Amino acid sequence: MTFKSFIITAVILISFPMLALAAGSETSRQYVADFYNRYSRNFDELGLVYSVPDYGIDYFKTATTPRELMSLATYYRFRAEGGEQQAQQIIRQALQQSDKLLNQQLPITFSFEDAAAQFLMWQMTTDVPLGLSMGESWGYRQRVIGRAKAGIAAPDTENRAVLSAAYWQYIVNQASLAGMITPVDKFNLDIKIKEKIDKALADNVNTVGWYEEGSPKVFNPHYHLITAFYTMAYGELTYNTGYVDLAKKMAANLRQVSFASGMVEAGLGPRPVGLGAQFYLGAGLLNWRAGYADYGAYLNFAWGDRFFSDASFPNRLEYHATMAEREIGFHDDYAFSNLAELALALPFFNGKQIDFADSLRIPPNSGGIANDGQTIVYKNKKYSLLRNITSVQLLEPEHSAQIKTEVLGSVWNSDLQWKPRIKLLLQSINLF
Repeated sequence: MTFKSFIITAVILISFPMLALAAGSETSRQYVADFYNRYSRNFDELGLVYSVPDYGIDYFKTATTPRELMSLATYYRFRAEGGEQQAQQIIRQALQQSDKLLNQQLPITFSFEDAAAQFLMWQMTTDVPLGLSMGESWGYRQRVIGRAKAGIAAPDTENRAVLSAAYWQYIVNQASLAGMITPVDKFNLDIKIKEKIDKALADNVNTVGWYEEGSPKVFNPHYHLITAFYTMAYGELTYNTGYVDLAKKMAANLRQVSFASGMVEAGLGPRPVGLGAQFYLGAGLLNWRAGYADYGAYLNFAWGDRFFSDASFPNRLEYHATMAEREIGFHDDYAFSNLAELALALPFFNGKQIDFADSLRIPPNSGGIANDGQTIVYKNKKYSLLRNITSVQLLEPEHSAQIKTEVLGSVWNSDLQWKPRIKLLLQSINLF
């Protein structure tokens, strides 16, 4: 078969792999902290702002919704745990604003985004020392569980329903353990959550374990991973191995379309234009739960400077386009904290010693997919690793000078030492 050659422009960061660290030298918690602590430095300079042109947020905007507020403030978690008062204050303020907004919101307008926000609120008031009284922390959680019934009933679809189900199941479990709801309440909420996730999985995961969405339904690597990870989490939270087994099947499929380096091409699906650290954290932990010894290749791929590539904002956690013929740009991977917090909430993952790997063991070709580790043929289309560096150019965000937000000041007191940045390259690539 003849494949049409084409030129794409992509931002690639050439960085040394995690193999410089000894296997098992970091835990899953430390790995997450590396991203949190560095990204929070970006907010020290800019305030709680983010931009995702890929999803219509073209210029930096201040966080205003509960999910935005809690997602960004959560990056201060480890600094707050270390006793930084300003970090604690930032999370407290986000809690107060989010709680106020949720109290004012009509329950019929709740969505998976509000589920994510309230999961983060639960975690911050449970795990992180914020200078709140016991009554204040308890009050936040009481109001969260009070919104559970309406939140679970939100008309979420596709991967969003799976996310919502996992978040609410965790909250319901914890509320039950704390005696905040009765066994009958928990039983009834559990049923509604199961109905929600079962419908989404039936509608969007086919019989051989591929996630498909839209009309007509097409594969999407990012939301395949998200659905698989949150399905696995739901299975762990409900002690139901059926969901874990489905997630394992989805993990096996993801491996079929992964390069040996652990990279997955976003162009396998219609959106987003690139895959970031959130994706690779989920892929690594999902593969670890599925029993693959080389799961660390996904984590290794994301570590370091790869997703801190914006030269104008070097502490900004971003993802960038790898899709053919898509405009180069940087997009805040702000929801990394959503997946990371769920991972840390599961005893199965929190504290796990990471065994980093430099490559995946590519599975035998099957299902019409050909993969030699460097080139993948999927549905008669060829995807290759980027190569042939031809030029160097750095991009400056057009509106970076126009950001107007409260600068929180320098409160960075960590002893962590960040490695020197390696040159960021803008490449013109002939894929094949």
